[in-house]
Amino acid sequence: MLFDEAERNVWEMVTKVGFVAMDLLLKLQSDGDFGKQINTENAMVLERSRATVAKTVRSILGYHHFKEVAYSSGSKRKVEL
Repeated sequence: MLFDEAERNVWEMVTKVGFVAMDLLLKLQSDGDFGKQINTENAMVLERSRATVAKTVRSILGYHHFKEVAYSSGSKRKVEL
């Protein structure tokens, strides 16, 4: 095996392990659900979205997909947290 072939094989394995590690990190994170309402530092009351929101993050290792809860000051309002 030539040096560059070995290097490519090692790089492929490293990126696969890295992708799996980042995916695991996202799976171990909370979906951000802190209850029906939360109070912000500036005394705003934000309401939890009714459904989770699908998110995609692109990293140097690939695309990662997860779901999270969003909070806003009311229905059909800008997401604030």
